[in-house]
Amino acid sequence: MKNHKFALGTEVYLCHSPFSRISMGPYEVVRLMPHEFGEWSYRIREPAEQFDRHVPESAIEAHQPAAVM
Repeated sequence: MKNHKFALGTEVYLCHSPFSRISMGPYEVVRLMPHEFGEWSYRIREPAEQFDRHVPESAIEAHQPAAVM
């Protein structure tokens, strides 16, 4: 089993989804979560929000996604 891909404090972005209405980021990784359902997960927080989001590693990326036209 590999380690987490993103470290605490890393700036990440949510992967684009045409069905999502939430901000794609940037978010900060604020907690590394256990390996479950076949992948690592994280708690991330957008600076303007007062709560964390729990996301799987496959839902975030290190670079800002390209704009969708």
